[in-house]
Amino acid sequence: MAIYKDLSGNSPLGSGHVDERIGGTEDLQAISFRGTTHVITLSGTSQQTPIFSKRCRAVRVSMEGTGASHIAVGSNPTAVSDSDDHFSAGTVEVFKVRGGVDRLAAIQDAAETDDIYVTEDLS
Repeated sequence: MAIYKDLSGNSPLGSGHVDERIGGTEDLQAISFRGTTHVITLSGTSQQTPIFSKRCRAVRVSMEGTGASHIAVGSNPTAVSDSDDHFSAGTVEVFKVRGGVDRLAAIQDAAETDDIYVTEDLS
């Protein structure tokens, strides 16, 4: 079974809880990540994606380059370099989101200028 991390704050077990299910009895194998891909070029300022589409239940996040970043998910998130979830280059994670409400924000952890790719599901 696939693992996801819920940063949206709408998990009954609390923000950041790692669980084996994305919602009800569905798991990540039923999700198709072929929706819109948003690209964030990291800088020293927090940047947001647009609001995810209403059909979106989860996003796949990957990072290209050699650096690291911090990310946050919510209706109007601001990523903070010393407190939000750490995300390293070469990592791929899936985050549960609320379609039509949530966005993802990212900020660089060091001086490297890397890109984060955020792909919406089409389920």
